[in-house]
Amino acid sequence: MSKIVRLVLPGTVLVILVGAIAYGAPRKESFTSGRSESWFHRTFVTRRTKAHAQTQATSLPARDAQAVSLANQAVTALVGNTMITDATVQGTASYIAGSDQESGSATLLAHTGYEANIALSLSGGQRSEIRNGSGAPPQAKWSGPDATWHTMPLHNCWADPTWFFPGLTLQSALNDSQISFSYIGHDTKAGVTVQHIQISRVVPGQTSKATSLIQRLSQVDFYLDSATNLPVAIDFNTHPDTNALLDQPLEIQFSGWQPVNGIEVPSRIQKFLQGSLTLDLSGLTVSVNTGLPQTDFTI
Repeated sequence: MSKIVRLVLPGTVLVILVGAIAYGAPRKESFTSGRSESWFHRTFVTRRTKAHAQTQATSLPARDAQAVSLANQAVTALVGNTMITDATVQGTASYIAGSDQESGSATLLAHTGYEANIALSLSGGQRSEIRNGSGAPPQAKWSGPDATWHTMPLHNCWADPTWFFPGLTLQSALNDSQISFSYIGHDTKAGVTVQHIQISRVVPGQTSKATSLIQRLSQVDFYLDSATNLPVAIDFNTHPDTNALLDQPLEIQFSGWQPVNGIEVPSRIQKFLQGSLTLDLSGLTVSVNTGLPQTDFTI
């Protein structure tokens, strides 16, 4: 059965620290985020105090009917009527960070509950990232070739981490009452005519300021091929470790979709950070609902 996660912090007020609260020496960046920055000492705290009614956000997630319909059509195009609980994507990887270019293999695991495990076995060493959104707040960690794990700041944990398997991303969003859907309109992406929809998270019981910030940090834009309903691209933002307000655009581009055992599989997935290619995945294979253990996603 699909696991639906709702982030609820009863009796608390969410405070996200967006100033420069850092400690220690600068560290290398996560392979899926921006360039190196000092890390937040704390980016997320809760206070067990009662907030005044006027400070609480009262709006519920808006669900535009056309956006929801397009999301459902995309899910059908991607996975048919299969309810996805987990997915494994494997292939060849090229990793680029400035003058550093490495190649090797990639294994990307996705699981319901907004969980992901990305492992790149590259010529320069292993790079890994684990995301777990099954609790409140969501968490993540990453490691580089030195095999040392580092905690990711909370403000980079709100967007859905299963970007490499959008069928699960959209299924999770459609089954989560905290996710809003907006229809942006017709657009062109990578030379393809697309339908543009946007999702974001609305966490209940927070101040208006916190609600607005979480919505922005969790925003994901889908560009769906108008002819096939398959994703052409997915856009979201990452941020420096010490500044949740500075957006660094990420774009995932998909190409060469083909049906394999009832599931659409792209021949190529490319990840761009601020317009520069950082990860190129090709020769992809996908398996779904294999019963991935929860230990694969432990933080």
